[in-house]
This record gives sequence, structure tokens and C-alpha cells, in this order.
Amino acid sequence: MTAKLSERFNFYTALSRIMGLFLWLLFGIALGFLTTWFLFDDLGSDVQFFIDEEELQQMHWDGLRKGPQ
Repeated sequence: MTAKLSERFNFYTALSRIMGLFLWLLFGIALGFLTTWFLFDDLGSDVQFFIDEEELQQMHWDGLRKGPQ
């Protein structure tokens, strides 16, 4: 009833490859996040932050009425 040595070897070899890809994925996500964080530190003077939902909706509809400038 025990599995052959080659079957166990294949399973653990595949598992290690999957875990390696998973670690590379996590590394890539972390590297992308940090790169974006440090590259785009200054968003410029034309960025607006809205705290109030009504203000955001008003600016949105005013922009749609005026059209592109």
C-alpha cells in the first residue's frame, strides 16, 4: 500500500516547483508595489482628493456638462 519512491519524488518535485512559482509571484507583487510607491510619490498639483460624496458628484456632473476643455 505504500507509494513507490518515484511517485513520491514526482509529487514533491512538482510541489516544490509550484511553491517556487508562488514565492516568485509574491516577490513580484511586492516589488511592483514598492516600485510604484516610490516612483509616483509626487502626483502633481492638479490632483484633487474628495472627502465628501456630494462634492465628488457635483464636480463629476459639472465636468460632464462642460465637456472636455
